[in-house]
Amino acid sequence: MTVLTSAQKALKALTRYLTDECGGASASSQLLGGKSASLISCYGNQNDASENPRFMPLDDIVTLERYAGRSIVGAWLVAKSKEDRTQARPVFGMQHLCRITKEGGEAKSVMARVLNDALQSGDISRISAADRAEALRELREAHAAYGLAIDALEAGE
Repeated sequence: MTVLTSAQKALKALTRYLTDECGGASASSQLLGGKSASLISCYGNQNDASENPRFMPLDDIVTLERYAGRSIVGAWLVAKSKEDRTQARPVFGMQHLCRITKEGGEAKSVMARVLNDALQSGDISRISAADRAEALRELREAHAAYGLAIDALEAGE
């Protein structure tokens, strides 16, 4: 049996609140592509005493927060991360430059291919669902790389 920390209980409570804001576990199930309503309820259960308590994946949190029209869990996570400034701060270094170069290059390559495909089709406003998904994934990865670099630079102030 696992005893949840106060932060884990808070995360589960906020997950439950987010789920409720989206119409409950059944409605959230629909928003999350048919995930089990009982699993979604489990994500928000503060009394989860199982050996491996389950927490809602971040991509699901983002989906529900977009539907709710506001950040609930995400805002708490950001605030929580800023509470303890005694933790080791990232130092901007070569790993950040390498990741920016890699992720930015991949995003640029995908965007160029998507644009070329649209030009070839004769309708620049039409992007296939597969191209859109790939472009979004690559742009998000590049965005994350830039975010880590910015955090490291700001921590060095």
